[in-house]
Amino acid sequence: MMVLTKCMEIFIHLCILVNYPQEVNNIKIEPQLPKYLPPPFSVLIKFVHNHISIDEIRQEVKSKYFSQYSCNELIGTKTNRTRHVRIDFTERKDYNTILNNGQISFCSQLYTVSEFLEAPKLLICSKCNSPGHMKKQCQSKYDRCRRCGGDRIIGDHVECSIKCHHCSGEHLSTDYKCPILADYRFELVKELKRHPERLPEHVQLFIPAQCRDRNDRSHVITNYQKNEQKVEQHIIQHLT
Repeated sequence: MMVLTKCMEIFIHLCILVNYPQEVNNIKIEPQLPKYLPPPFSVLIKFVHNHISIDEIRQEVKSKYFSQYSCNELIGTKTNRTRHVRIDFTERKDYNTILNNGQISFCSQLYTVSEFLEAPKLLICSKCNSPGHMKKQCQSKYDRCRRCGGDRIIGDHVECSIKCHHCSGEHLSTDYKCPILADYRFELVKELKRHPERLPEHVQLFIPAQCRDRNDRSHVITNYQKNEQKVEQHIIQHLT
């Protein structure tokens, strides 16, 4: 069974294992929980030294913030000396507290804590593996394998050769390494930078390095217009 919800509080509630019964009508329940929570419940700790293990970080955070949901190294951030760590919380109070503190110590070393901002993700069709539309709008005549690009119904597509059917590169057709997807993502970010009012008021997006201009001072896209309107409404309510 799959549960879908637009309410973030309900989503977080369903991510906590103790909120599930062990069985329903004599059927054992085994929830498949997500690895991460939504970005509004995630913080980022940058440049954590490699000699501090991820288990040590988990234990240290757990001792101070009981609602820690997950603690993981960010893929692609590890160097010879440091890496970035993402931490998720199920309680808004813990999330706000660690952000307001702004710092946390591991092994007598102090690290800066900042909010985790997710980079824009692409909507990729599960039928043809192309960006910009969903399966129900797809005009492809067959389901394409993301490894070889062939018809999924015909042949073996577990160990087929990997060749992107967008650019013929040696990667999956849904991999962001693909120059076709990279160009599409770049244009999407440019459009959002020109029209940030199209973002929901509670959403902030991190601009990937490859999508920035030299003159960009900010690495974040935010709907300032809606946020300003919200502040104005708040002030008016207090004045009246």
